[in-house]
Amino acid sequence: MILPELTLDLAASGERTAHFDLTLLIRDSGNGLAATLEYSTDLFDEARIQRMLGHWQVLLAGIVADPEQRLADLSLLTEPERRQLTEWNDTTAPFPGKACLHQLFEAQVERSPEATAVVFETECISYGELNRRANRLANYLASLGVGPEVLVGVCLERGIEMLVGLFGVLKAGGLIYRLIMHTRANELPS
Repeated sequence: MILPELTLDLAASGERTAHFDLTLLIRDSGNGLAATLEYSTDLFDEARIQRMLGHWQVLLAGIVADPEQRLADLSLLTEPERRQLTEWNDTTAPFPGKACLHQLFEAQVERSPEATAVVFETECISYGELNRRANRLANYLASLGVGPEVLVGVCLERGIEMLVGLFGVLKAGGLIYRLIMHTRANELPS
């Protein structure tokens, strides 16, 4: 890549062992600055290093184009990477305005009951199993009088059981009041 008064070339080094995981050395060669990027091949492959060099080139080009610009405001992404991020983030989808969360969940259960719904630490549960457990809880809560506009407290550590509890309350028609669990004893939210 050649920029006004800036030329970047990739050249192999005679060194065979990197001293650190990643090292960027810049020195004055008399004709300008010379940079060496040394890396551990156990951690980085050549494709990743080429991407990093591309990011560095974009950063240098931004500095040359506007030396007064703050470093935090300069881009590191190449144009193909910027286009790819734009495409990946184009996730606009219609959202059913009248459906409740538990109804959307049930629609997903119908589409793929055996698909993995949740992974928490070493435990994994399918949409169908999560739905069955939430239905059992919803039926139990309904037998206790939980229905529309009834407030139900949920006080569980994060995990699959918390999701079962939340969906169970919603399916029973109740309103959720979630207490936040704290790690220190006797510490309650204010």
